[in-house]
Amino acid sequence: MKVLHILNSPGGGGASICAQRFIQLSKEAGTGIEHYIAISGGSQPTEGLAGYVDGWAVVPLRTWHKQIRLQPIPRFLSWMRMNQVTRFGNRSKDQIAELIRKWKIDLVHTNTGLTPDGAYTAKRIGIPHVWHIRESLGSQGLFPSHYSDKWLAEEISALSSTVITVSNYTAKIFVDNGLPDKVKVIYDPVDYDRFNSLEAKEAGRLLQNDWGCDSQLVIAMVASVTATLKQHDLFIKAVGELQKQNVQAKYVIVGNLPRAKSSIHRGGMDYYLRLKQLEHSLGLEGKILWVGDCPDISAVMNAIDILVHPCEKEGFGMVAVEAMAVGKPVVGPSSGGIGESIRDRLNGRAVSPGNVKQFATAIQELLTKPQLADEYGANGKSYVREKFSTGEYLQRMVEVFHHSLTAGVQ
Repeated sequence: MKVLHILNSPGGGGASICAQRFIQLSKEAGTGIEHYIAISGGSQPTEGLAGYVDGWAVVPLRTWHKQIRLQPIPRFLSWMRMNQVTRFGNRSKDQIAELIRKWKIDLVHTNTGLTPDGAYTAKRIGIPHVWHIRESLGSQGLFPSHYSDKWLAEEISALSSTVITVSNYTAKIFVDNGLPDKVKVIYDPVDYDRFNSLEAKEAGRLLQNDWGCDSQLVIAMVASVTATLKQHDLFIKAVGELQKQNVQAKYVIVGNLPRAKSSIHRGGMDYYLRLKQLEHSLGLEGKILWVGDCPDISAVMNAIDILVHPCEKEGFGMVAVEAMAVGKPVVGPSSGGIGESIRDRLNGRAVSPGNVKQFATAIQELLTKPQLADEYGANGKSYVREKFSTGEYLQRMVEVFHHSLTAGVQ
């Protein structure tokens, strides 16, 4: 079987990292699947991704969600630029069709809910399509569409042999609109052994030294600071509440920091500046360590003591599961993909979305009751081994591909 994966980034984003994980697992297990990728944008895939694929190409891809992170004028300019480059999607579909013919592709796998071009091309050529929905779509999600929720769910379903969602939360748009039949919920996996290896633990210890943690417990939020909808502001406000109580800990934000202010896509820089202003207004300068990107996420999770992830509309929230994998309790909202992973008072604390005081109280409870934090952490490790194994994930993904190929075009 030859599969063409449609990716919306060269390999550094969460969706592409998960695609790379599947392709790597597939190759190492000898499934016999040949993997090809079409990537949006002007960059080649990361070295790790390129090393496992049988072919790759860069293709201009449209997105069909509202760019709500941008101000109106930059949003309009971005839309104009996208449609100029893709010729309103026609250039995108023509190039994908050319790749399908060149590589003799049997099935198209769109690895994101944000671009439709792979689906429309598969339909046009007459080969099966699997749509992998990783984001919270629709009017109530992080990525609202220009279309109604019902139309969006119907269109995605009609264009797919199977719709994979990464959580029950991301499946909700299909269930709510009476379209659950094609949906398969497959959680993304965690490489438990790698995260718990001696190398990962030592790398975590070195990170703690780099951060100057000494003997302090590390409370961290791990999310790109260019991702304006991750709710870093809630984390900062919770730190402010903890400082009022004179709670002693090392507060760390891990994630890409914006680099430039000149692009029309300066929403990330504006967001970062607002966060720094909030930090200043709460008297927290010097209290929060902004460390930027740390590529080795297994080291990060071994370096921290408690993970805080406030985003209430996260499609899945891989960082929460990765923290649990190494025995770290998680504090997050009781909604979204994060709320689906956290079992309140079992492997962490699930609190009311957006409630700063509840976040602060939950963090303080874990800091002042280390035995409770250890109990949640141990439970989290068992939970990850049971529910997020790489072996089960690979088996279910391969089954979906074979079933979709056998079922043919819908």
